[in-house]
This record gives sequence, C-alpha cells and structure tokens, in this order.
Amino acid sequence: MLMRSVGTIREIWRYPVSSIGGEVLEAAEVGSAGMTGDRLYALVDVSNGIAAHPERDALAKGHLPPIAHHR
Repeated sequence: MLMRSVGTIREIWRYPVSSIGGEVLEAAEVGSAGMTGDRLYALVDVSNGIAAHPERDALAKGHLPPIAHHR
C-alpha cells in the first residue's frame, strides 16, 4: 500500500491533568487507550461530579475546591 505524507508533527503536548497546563514532549508512546500519561487526572466539582472545562466554568481557575480523580 502506497502511503503519502499528509503533514508534519511540530510539537507533541501531553496534559497529565485535564484542564491544566500541558508539557511539550520530544517523543510519546501511544497505544489503543491514547497517549501514555495524558489526562490521567481531572479537576472535578465535588458537588456534582462534573469535570472542569476551563472555557465553560470557573472551577479550573480556582473558584471552587477541586479534587483529583484517576480515570
């Protein structure tokens, strides 16, 4: 099967905690469950169990007390 180039990877970013700043990697391991170490934890509103979404709410900005959950 002939494969053609469709682009170039310039940076690989991993976000260990969803909705928090990420880190640039030189290489990454990717499996059937996604990138190793990516989004292992999330900030969760303990009153309703919903994960933070920085564009949607203030939880990730520290206005509500978060807890960490492992997926």
